Amino acid sequence: MLKGYRSIALYITDATRFDYSDRSVRHLTHRAIDPLPVERFGRRVFVEEEALDAWIKHERERGREPVGDAARLVPAPPYPRSGGTK
Repeated sequence: MLKGYRSIALYITDATRFDYSDRSVRHLTHRAIDPLPVERFGRRVFVEEEALDAWIKHERERGREPVGDAARLVPAPPYPRSGGTK
C-alpha cells in the first residue's frame, strides 16, 4: 500500500517513465473522468499497488483513443461554397 501523494507520484513515475509530481497526482485524484483510485482517511491518501497498476494500464489503453474533449477536436468536414452553383 502506498501512502501519500509523493510515494504515489514516485510509483507512477517508475511505472510509466514519465515524471509525475505530487501536484499532478493530486489533480489526477480529482479528475471527473477516471480519477486515480485513492482511498482517503482524514487528510491522508492511500492506494493499493494492484489498483494503481490497473489504473495505469487502463490509462495507457485509453490514451490510444480520442475521449471526451479530444473526440470533439476532429475537424468538421468542409462546407460547400456559398453562392451560385454551376
